[in-house]
Amino acid sequence: MRQLIESTSRISNEPNGLFEKVRKTNNQWRSMQLERVQQIFPDINYEEFTEDELLKKYYIHIIETLTPKSDLNSTNCIAQLREQPFDLNRAYKQAERKGKGYLKHMLQSYHERSIPDLEIIQEMVNIGKDKNKKFVKIKTNKKN
Repeated sequence: MRQLIESTSRISNEPNGLFEKVRKTNNQWRSMQLERVQQIFPDINYEEFTEDELLKKYYIHIIETLTPKSDLNSTNCIAQLREQPFDLNRAYKQAERKGKGYLKHMLQSYHERSIPDLEIIQEMVNIGKDKNKKFVKIKTNKKN
């Protein structure tokens, strides 16, 4: 994602347009988040805060409640409950190897399907010749 943003920024001197909608104050995403703020914090006096301050409170609340905690008492952090330590780099490499193997198999089977089976083609040609011979015999017998 970072490379995409940097590449689009290098193309023109204008600021990146990918996040322009987020910066605008009257977009649908922002209004949905403000509605959610009212649902989560029904007791807040909304005249005391600006929309940006309300959104900041909302973001902090989301980070505190939905982000897995680093302590061992946290029940939503499954990786910490493992007996063996979890190596993310090794898991990525295993997934990459498995994906490459599957892709190699898929491309190889696609390549094999694109090569015609000459025996079947020859058999079809022979059947066609036999039917043609029978048809010619029937036609010549009808003329006689």
